[in-house]
Amino acid sequence: MSDDVGMPGAVEPPPWVDEIDFDPAVAAPTMGTRRLADRDWLVPASPEEGDLAGLRRSLVAERRSEVVAVDDVPGPVASVIAERVGGGGTVAGEHALVHAALEVVEDLCVLRRDVGGWVLAGGVLCFPSSWRLTEKVGRPLLGVHEPVPGYEPVLHDRVESLLDRLGDRVVWRRNWFLHAHDQWFQPERHDLSEVVPLERLDDELWLRSERQTLSAVPSDDGVSWALFTIRVQHVQVGPVLHSRGGDVARFLSGTDADRWRRHGLGVAQAGVLAARLGLRLGP
Repeated sequence: MSDDVGMPGAVEPPPWVDEIDFDPAVAAPTMGTRRLADRDWLVPASPEEGDLAGLRRSLVAERRSEVVAVDDVPGPVASVIAERVGGGGTVAGEHALVHAALEVVEDLCVLRRDVGGWVLAGGVLCFPSSWRLTEKVGRPLLGVHEPVPGYEPVLHDRVESLLDRLGDRVVWRRNWFLHAHDQWFQPERHDLSEVVPLERLDDELWLRSERQTLSAVPSDDGVSWALFTIRVQHVQVGPVLHSRGGDVARFLSGTDADRWRRHGLGVAQAGVLAARLGLRLGP
């Protein structure tokens, strides 16, 4: 099957779509982390994404209790992060982590190493993908990832070990989901019963991806800290099928309903997507 299953003249997807791993042979869930190497650490907003900075300012101003949790992030740690992201100085009366988060498009979450393991100490989370900062802050990573299928025991020990030995490395990974809307602020769990019909699929089904990075944050308090950045990006599925339709088809045909659900696809929506690709799922 050709990867190009779009209409003639279809718009090419943004370059980050090439980083999505649709390989059905890769076990899920998986860390899939790589060294950042010469890649950019932070990714600025593109013109096509609109005024993300303005949206972040509005969310912090109007829904602060939902998107900001910084009480347990020490000022010196937050100041190091602000300097690292290029936030310059601080704003009088504002926490340095909030100031830093308003200077970039990424969400910024701060992790702390406690005796029992790594804990989500706080953060600024304006563009969540089916989770709420207020429900997860202060919890160990095992609780933060609940109810991610397969996180325990498959990934938990690996994630803890990776954080313990980060050193001066920056690592990154991508995940991906297919959703029936393009909302940036998306704290509610995705409704798998939503189905975009075939005739509207290319325009109304969206590929949502989080480009995540992990890096250590040096401090003088004798505690290990780490910064977890989350850069949400999304695009209509039509351009994705135009450039990588063959990969999507191989994913659908090589996996099952459990894997589809992990990527936001209910069985009915998977069937519509398969029909768009000329596939027939199931017996």
